[in-house]
Amino acid sequence: MLKTSNKQGGAADWFLIAMVGAVLLASFMPDWGRSDGPLHLGQATDIGVFLLFFLHGMGLSTDSLKSGASKWKLHLLVQACTYVVFPLWWAVLALVGGRWISHDLLMGFFFLAVLPSTVSSSVALTALARGHVAAAVLNATLS
Repeated sequence: MLKTSNKQGGAADWFLIAMVGAVLLASFMPDWGRSDGPLHLGQATDIGVFLLFFLHGMGLSTDSLKSGASKWKLHLLVQACTYVVFPLWWAVLALVGGRWISHDLLMGFFFLAVLPSTVSSSVALTALARGHVAAAVLNATLS
């Protein structure tokens, strides 16, 4: 049995173990994760994202949603970081170190810089940290 020292009863530990397990499984069986692979994960991903937003949204009260929507400074900061600050950091990296970094790696960093955060980090980890889930759901939806 896994012993934990956190006050959440081990929920964060099991989530971390599941994430590490998913990475290990993907390392050894990468074809399973393809959209058109044997598990048809393209459809499963669409359903999973819908369920994640739906279930987190259904668990929120109307007052919580109103409170989350009213945090316009937070939404502005998150969206500005996602779509302005991170791409600017990439541009500085490309200007300063572009001649020492391979083109493919530089394009990989560009890809990371212009994408919004994943749903798991936006919503699920916010819920695990007991943060403002309504604000996270709204920001993930905006992204």
